[in-house]
Amino acid sequence: AIISSENTNELASGSTDTDTVSNGNSSIQSIVDLEDTQSIQSIIDLDDIHPQNYYPQKQQISTERFKRLAQEINNIFIHEDPSIYYLPYTRGVNGKVVAARGKFWSTYVHQRKIYREAGLIKKQITVEPSTSMGKISQHWRKTTKLRLQLFKDETIADYFKKYPALRLQTGYILLDIDFNYLFKDKQNLLFTKWPMVSELLFKILLKKKDSLLKDCLSQEKYDTRNEDAKEVMVLKYLPLLLQSPLIKAKPKHWKPSKRELIDGFVLFIHDISDLNKKIEQRQTKREQFRIPVQPIPIVVGPYGHCQCFVSVDDVLYGVDVCFKIYHALNAKYPADAEPSWLFLQKAIYKIFTSQDPKFSSVDILIADIKAEQQKT
Repeated sequence: AIISSENTNELASGSTDTDTVSNGNSSIQSIVDLEDTQSIQSIIDLDDIHPQNYYPQKQQISTERFKRLAQEINNIFIHEDPSIYYLPYTRGVNGKVVAARGKFWSTYVHQRKIYREAGLIKKQITVEPSTSMGKISQHWRKTTKLRLQLFKDETIADYFKKYPALRLQTGYILLDIDFNYLFKDKQNLLFTKWPMVSELLFKILLKKKDSLLKDCLSQEKYDTRNEDAKEVMVLKYLPLLLQSPLIKAKPKHWKPSKRELIDGFVLFIHDISDLNKKIEQRQTKREQFRIPVQPIPIVVGPYGHCQCFVSVDDVLYGVDVCFKIYHALNAKYPADAEPSWLFLQKAIYKIFTSQDPKFSSVDILIADIKAEQQKT
C-alpha cells in the first residue's frame, strides 16, 4: 500500500478537534509511506505535511484537500480508487452517522496522535468555566465562518461536545449568532410580522370547517382583549390549517392525528408536573418510528401567564429560538410538525431553499393570508 493505515478511537468517532501547533523536529516520520518517491513527491510536498508547516495558525487539513490528494493519487496510479484513500463524513437519510474513513484519514489521525504525544500539537483550551457569556459571544462571532465550515464534517453531538458553552442555559444565544450570520436581516422577523399574520390566521381559523378545531376553539378560555394571548393560541392551532405529513418510516409509516399535529409543533401543557411525562411520550413515539427527536418549544400554563421552555420565558421568543436552532445546526424540522415550521420559514422569515419539502397546504395558506389581507 502507498499509505500506511492505523485504526484509532479518534478515527471511529470521525471527530477533529482544534489544535495549536508548536515547532518540532523535521525528522518526524512522514504521513506518507512512499513506494514511488519521485511520483508521490509530484503530488505531495513532504515539508507541507509536517505539522509546523501544515497547521499554520491552528488550522487543519481540509476535507477538500483530502479529496484532492486522493484524486491525484488516482491520476498517477490509475488502478487505485480515490475512495480507498479518503471518504468524508456523511449523514444517511435516516440520520445515521458514517464517519470519515480511508487510508489518508486513518494515517492523519494516527500521525496527529504521535505529534500530540511528542508535544508538537497542544490542545487549545477554548472556554474556561468562569468565562462570561459576553466574552464567549465575542469569540463566537470572530470564529463563525470557520466553525460553520468545520461543522459540515461533524455531528450535532460532537459539535456540542467540542463547544461546552452550547450546553449552558444561555447557549441558545450562540446559535442565534450563527443564524444571524447565515441569514442576515432575518433576526427579528417573527416579532415584527407575527402580530399581523396571526390576526389574519385567526380569521381563517374561525372560518375553517373542522369539527375538532371548532370544539377546541369553543373550549378555549382567553381574554379577547389580550392580543398576546390570541397570538399564542393561533400558534397552537396553526398545524390544523395545514396537511398532516406522511412520515415514511420502518416497519410502517406514520400519519399523525390532528391532536398529534398540535402537540408536535408547540407542546402546550397545563401543569408543570406533566412535563416529563409528555416529553417521554414524545420520545417513545419517535423511537417507535425511528425518527430523530428534535427540540420544540414547550408552553406551560394559561395564555398570557405561561412559561416557555427553550431556556427562555417568552412564547414567541421560544418559537424564534427553536427555528434558529434548526437552521444554525442544519437540523431537520420535527417530522410531525414539518408543514408548520415550513410555513413560518416561508411566510415569516422569507427563507427559500432548493431543499424545501413540498407541502401544497403551506402555499395555499400563504395565499389565504394574502387574500384576507386584501380585504382589510
